[in-house]
Amino acid sequence: MRYKVPPEGGWGWMVTVTAFLTYAIVWAVPRSMSVLFDAFQLEFHSTNAATSWITSLMFGFLACGTLPGSVLTSALGPRKTMMIGGILSCIGTVIVSQSTSINMAYLGSAIAGTGYGFAYCNATSQLGIYFDRKRSWAYGLASLGSPACGMLLPLLLAIMAESYGWSSAILIVSGFCLNLCVGAALLRPVVVEGDEEMQDSANGRSVGDKRDTQSLCAPDDDLDSLMFPSVDSLLFLKAMSRSASNIRSEEDESDKQITYTSLPHLNQLGLNRGGSTYKQALINNYRKTVENNNNIG
Repeated sequence: MRYKVPPEGGWGWMVTVTAFLTYAIVWAVPRSMSVLFDAFQLEFHSTNAATSWITSLMFGFLACGTLPGSVLTSALGPRKTMMIGGILSCIGTVIVSQSTSINMAYLGSAIAGTGYGFAYCNATSQLGIYFDRKRSWAYGLASLGSPACGMLLPLLLAIMAESYGWSSAILIVSGFCLNLCVGAALLRPVVVEGDEEMQDSANGRSVGDKRDTQSLCAPDDDLDSLMFPSVDSLLFLKAMSRSASNIRSEEDESDKQITYTSLPHLNQLGLNRGGSTYKQALINNYRKTVENNNNIG
């Protein structure tokens, strides 16, 4: 799907549901494991410090897993990467539930945390593509998943542990983690024109991301010529600050015929009325500054 601007809704609300579900799982599941702290100690005969590493490793690898997750997203795409994250989180949680030693529980926590990182980075980044003006609303609604599930899951986990045992309770949670794969399926590929990374087929170089935004200064290769390497920096900064408050909406027709004798290297830009208003105002104000200084001198 291609859009000229972010769609500001539509399927984006389904992606918001995905982000809600992702935040609910990746943040609430590790936190809810704390209700099983005593069960872990009795099972593994471990100290408080050693037992706390089970949940700490989940959080640690969640944060560290976002980096390889981003790299993998560039190769496979967000949908596949998030599905891999859901599978890893399920496998890791299953390992924790079947652990016979605390080191095995550490391994499962690390695998589950890595999967959480894969899912988290993709849900967060994809949500921003679908929204611009309503982005704060979308992220706010998605962020509710963490406290909502964070309050409910510990209660449910405690009830399940009392009814079925801690191992079976975590095994049920591992099935809950597979919902990350369901959320990944909702990440419909979308491309916003101007945001996609263009590849030069001739030399294989990446041209880069160019955002199509409505700003005062439109993207223009001629901006590279406005660095003014040989111009007095103080005068240029004065002109720039003045131009920021005196930008005109239209230029006079006579401006097309102006020859910038004080700044000869600007003649190559070929600026006209169709160019950037900001650039035109910047140049005009700089000319005035130079002329006023010459008159005073």
